[in-house]
Amino acid sequence: MVAIFVVLTIIVFLLIDYAVQRFQARSAAAQPPQGTPEQSQPTILLSPDSIVVPSTLLFHRGHTWLKFMTSMQARAGLDDFAQKVFGQIEGLQFPRVGEHISQGHPLFQVRIGKHKLFLPAPISGVVTRLNPDLAAHPEIIHSSPFDAGWVCEITPSETAQGMEELLSGPDAVQWELHEMNKLQRFLAGRQAALPKVSQRELLLSRSWTSDCARHEMNEFSKSFLGVDRDRAELLTEVS
Repeated sequence: MVAIFVVLTIIVFLLIDYAVQRFQARSAAAQPPQGTPEQSQPTILLSPDSIVVPSTLLFHRGHTWLKFMTSMQARAGLDDFAQKVFGQIEGLQFPRVGEHISQGHPLFQVRIGKHKLFLPAPISGVVTRLNPDLAAHPEIIHSSPFDAGWVCEITPSETAQGMEELLSGPDAVQWELHEMNKLQRFLAGRQAALPKVSQRELLLSRSWTSDCARHEMNEFSKSFLGVDRDRAELLTEVS
């Protein structure tokens, strides 16, 4: 039995290493040819601000990112689109170290005014470390979402199939553009209720999320984060 367990463990490690190598090859292919300026963090111009989409990261469609530090350790956090759209993040609720998390299921929670939003895990695995600075200084997510603002570290248990669910490079850029267009449609109703306020002004005010009714915020959560906020809150209370 011990020998079988060792063999299975080695196979899992090899699968994860293979998936990481595929991502690295895909990222290298997306880099500009020699002789042209390298842009390690390409920026796409969206209203109201520029959304940064680093080519070195993997993105989950629930607006979380993943960066492999080694083949068996990855960091996760909140992407630039979310931190700008959310407005001022006033607090976070972290997962527990040692907790097993599943891709697409709630990983951490942010507090914005009277609302709480759950962000999904970009990959399945075990939480091994939390960012010690964010509890006291959640504003770091706004100033450095992809560096100092990381939320937790995860030892992944995903196979290559789970990695294929993540986006990088031009695919991630196109998806972010789609998300911005979707957000403009989402805000159209709120703009209609405030005819003197443009969508740009509404977003730049950074207060639209805290002004949302509960059902509006749950609709936003399901549409953009892939999380049913009411159900996630119920599960949190039960656990």
